[in-house]
Amino acid sequence: MNTFKISIVDGNNFHALGIKQVLLNLEFCEGAEIKVFHNGTEFLQDDKASDIVLMNMMLPDIGGIKLCHLTKMKYPGTKVILMSMADDEESLQSCLTSSANGYLIKDFDETEMNFAIYKVIQGAYYIDSTIAIRLIKSSGNIKRMESSSLNDFELTLLQYISDQMTDMDIVDRLNMPRGKLSYYKRKLYRKLDVKNSAGLIKKAVSLKLVS
Repeated sequence: MNTFKISIVDGNNFHALGIKQVLLNLEFCEGAEIKVFHNGTEFLQDDKASDIVLMNMMLPDIGGIKLCHLTKMKYPGTKVILMSMADDEESLQSCLTSSANGYLIKDFDETEMNFAIYKVIQGAYYIDSTIAIRLIKSSGNIKRMESSSLNDFELTLLQYISDQMTDMDIVDRLNMPRGKLSYYKRKLYRKLDVKNSAGLIKKAVSLKLVS
């Protein structure tokens, strides 16, 4: 029997139950435990790790990007597929700069869902087929977005800066030399294409990288 646990995190109960029904119809998910959570707080309180999380980017309490980061910190082995109604470049870039394993537009069908879960479990990154072709045609944008990807450490540092912590507080929290902090800050500036901490915070908020 399949012992996978699949979690759905979506503030819209209609959408969440629809996604659950799609999963129930997939042979691949036969026997899996499927749980629905309506907000990020509720999901984080679950004491059992999920193998796959289908997570809406827009939640009532915690942004999907932030929740993805928190999930990866708590359960590094969990695979997260972010979902959104939007197929614009900014939403996609937000996803690519997160630690998610995939991105789906919410009008997907059973075939796409099945393939996305399969690829993510195999360790691949999955991008919704409706925008994959557009990405291929704009390879310059792909290169720019890939160069902006942030790891978990950088996302943590970005949150501390956005919380307006002093440099001394940050180096104490991260247990690093102050000179090293300057290096990582400059690296964040380059990745997010900004010139100072104010620009960094503004960009992080617009991309929903911080809470």
